[in-house]
Amino acid sequence: MKTIWRRALAAVLATVAGLAFGNAPAAHADPSGAPAPRVLNGVGSDTTQDINNGLAAVVKDGSGNLLLGSWDATPQPSTITPVTTTFPRPDGSGAGISALRAAKTGGTYQGVTLLNEDLQFARSSSGATWKKDGNGAYAYVPLAVDAVSFAVSNTNSVIPINGVGKRELPLGTTIGQDSDGNGVPDLTLKNIYGYDRTNQIITLEDSTGTDYTVGAQGTGAQIVPFVPQINSGTRKFFAEKILGSGDWVAADRADWAYTKAGSPVDVQEHDGSVLQDVPGAITPFSIASWIAQNKKASSSTYFDVYSGVSVTDRRHGAVLGYVNGEAPYTGTSPSLSLNTSFPLARPVFTVVKVSDLTAIPALADVFQGGNAKAYTAKRPGSLTQLVVTDFGFGNLTGGVPINGVTYNPGDTTSFTVD
Repeated sequence: MKTIWRRALAAVLATVAGLAFGNAPAAHADPSGAPAPRVLNGVGSDTTQDINNGLAAVVKDGSGNLLLGSWDATPQPSTITPVTTTFPRPDGSGAGISALRAAKTGGTYQGVTLLNEDLQFARSSSGATWKKDGNGAYAYVPLAVDAVSFAVSNTNSVIPINGVGKRELPLGTTIGQDSDGNGVPDLTLKNIYGYDRTNQIITLEDSTGTDYTVGAQGTGAQIVPFVPQINSGTRKFFAEKILGSGDWVAADRADWAYTKAGSPVDVQEHDGSVLQDVPGAITPFSIASWIAQNKKASSSTYFDVYSGVSVTDRRHGAVLGYVNGEAPYTGTSPSLSLNTSFPLARPVFTVVKVSDLTAIPALADVFQGGNAKAYTAKRPGSLTQLVVTDFGFGNLTGGVPINGVTYNPGDTTSFTVD
């Protein structure tokens, strides 16, 4: 595997990413059974597909008919037919939003012309640059709270252990941060992922002066950083937190594919396969997804109450790290709750065309306003357990501040784009 991806190849690789086989899907829950097709169909984020699958199993109209059809991001490559048109399955937030826009404008998605009726929403685990006047054509509607930590293999003996026996890394303040000025940058997430390691192994040091090497697969480095596949909302969010921009423009800072048995393998979101396959690997991982997968591992039948939903534990031994002294979750396994104060907390969204909220009453019933069905739906058989929190996410009810912005569930006016 090459240490870096040349910029000249970036466009080609972005296209090839959609053609490469991915890892095991998070849940085998493409819509099945009556009614077919569903009134509301959506695609996109790997991060929020499980929670949307859970909602799809319980959210009904006044006549008791299921409303939501949430189509998984994997397996790749494959096609889906939500309503009329058969088209390539979108993998990730960016791909899902592109498909939604194509449907709403009569445009093409990966060479296929979509119809307005084909899609009504997209799942997104990252935001965008909002219109200040709130009059955008598309609304990013807050659904829940997630957070992202780093994950390493449970056999990893390199990442420092904190006072409670857990792996921990500081986020860092700037790329190149060197607190003691000795010419060896600090061991931080910003330096692991943001420090230019073109054609070389770099050395970082922790607060005790212990050195660690960082490099690409095959270099012999102790820490080998990866990010998820192209179009991943988690990839975009993580890049914004590390680099201050929306993606790794020069992929010498992290890789989104690795070599296994001589073939390239995409790093799929929230799948620990890379940690199992590459010694020293580290990758961002949704805490909500990890919690849901942990519930599945603890009780194979836990999610069976959601008809047709099958969450898959694909952690492959992945454990989550502390960041800046904050734990990724609270509680005792399997009854874990997302730590909404985690340094890398984020809102996750449902993206809709604003005019559709009027044109399609069911869309508003499910997603518009804090009392809409998506935010009040309960686990089957429970009077109190929200679907949102049952799948590991944090509840936005009452408004949750994240990085100085308060997010309320079902807010269709504050976060819009053209």
